[in-house]
Amino acid sequence: MEAMAEYYTILTDIGRAKLAAAQAGGDPVRLATIHAGTGGGDNYYDTYGREELEALDALVDEVWDDPINLLKVDDNNPHWVIAEGVVPASDGGWMIREVGLKDIDGDLIVIGRYPPTYKPLLTDGAAQDLKIRAISEWSNAELVEIVVDPTVVMASQSYVHEYTDQRVGELLEEEDPEKALASKAYSDTAAGQAETAAKQHTDERIDPVDRQTGTPYRVVVVDGVLCIEDMTEE
Repeated sequence: MEAMAEYYTILTDIGRAKLAAAQAGGDPVRLATIHAGTGGGDNYYDTYGREELEALDALVDEVWDDPINLLKVDDNNPHWVIAEGVVPASDGGWMIREVGLKDIDGDLIVIGRYPPTYKPLLTDGAAQDLKIRAISEWSNAELVEIVVDPTVVMASQSYVHEYTDQRVGELLEEEDPEKALASKAYSDTAAGQAETAAKQHTDERIDPVDRQTGTPYRVVVVDGVLCIEDMTEE
């Protein structure tokens, strides 16, 4: 018999009820925030199995929450929804054992047993941003939406490169290699400037411009994290 996974993410009873309502023609499930907690200690994993987790309407010992940074369907499994959040270097001093996702109503939709991970503080001498990822399985991922405040969402440098590489590919398909190269240069330059600012632990605004079109891209480094403020044309 295959051993049951020790770390997993599932829908709560509330989450399943809201998904059922959406499948019946109601509003989609609008995920808004990601949460992390200590679980109350190492006995969390012995105390909270699937049934106990499904019945929860809040984390056992929540220590952090923030708007969801990224929500997407897994490329290889259309039923898996990947949600990410970034715990900044300024927060920490606790062990993460549990994660959760809430909707716009503040209801706990997804709950998960997270591998024990210590999030250090700056005073620990090894503080850095920590990306939290929760993968949940839905019978219909199209009924899941994310509510985003674009002024607070943070993007990692890898996301910027991924976004730009996708855009470069689109431009190459349009047989516009010059603009593709310019976009790639933008990505490399912005990421390099962001990395420098991050090392200096400063808040810095970077305003790169597409060399071909003159379109500005507003990129902000806040507490050492690269944030995309606006990626649309003005």
